[in-house]
Amino acid sequence: MDKGKHGYIPYKKKKQLCHTFILAAIAAAIFIAGYLLNDNSRNNVFTILAVLMVLPGAKMLVGYIVVAPYHTMEEKRYADVCKATPEGVILVSDLVLTSPDKVMNLDCAAIDDRHVIALLGKEGQDTSYIQTYLSRTLKNQGYSCEVKVMTDFSKYIHRVKTLTTNTAKEAEAMTESQEDSINQDMDKEQITENQEIVQKEEIKKLLLTLNV
Repeated sequence: MDKGKHGYIPYKKKKQLCHTFILAAIAAAIFIAGYLLNDNSRNNVFTILAVLMVLPGAKMLVGYIVVAPYHTMEEKRYADVCKATPEGVILVSDLVLTSPDKVMNLDCAAIDDRHVIALLGKEGQDTSYIQTYLSRTLKNQGYSCEVKVMTDFSKYIHRVKTLTTNTAKEAEAMTESQEDSINQDMDKEQITENQEIVQKEEIKKLLLTLNV
């Protein structure tokens, strides 16, 4: 399953835990084989190989521990968000983002060309820190857009519904103010639309890069 899809968190947990057990079993098998083949002695190359197998297993275990406290969004709530998300707005889900200081959980995030509107996942997180971190990260990559992390589900649904509406109103106002150059405006709008699509996809990729 790809990052950003609904259900990614439980998938990630199962994957990390499964790989941890597999690598631990392989390491144990190698150690036991070396122990038996060398007259019940641990001083052999098999022990070294077993230790080397433990290292990636430990990494997988750490990956599981990072996502273990978090859960995917309820099916009904996710369906409501999908229904409210306007055409052209990108929706990503099951985000567990990492920074040098914290691990942050967002149930989902709606992305248009000017906004990243996210719904907080696990309660008790510092929304101000998350907003500041994401805003700074996007700005450092050359994207100037509003980042908002919301906690109220009803208000989040209402905010997501307005994303394309706001963009459409701005485009309409621009068209009305340039009636003397309609054809040029259409060309510019097409170019702008293409740029916005590219920017939304790039912002999505950046968020998923931060995701575990």
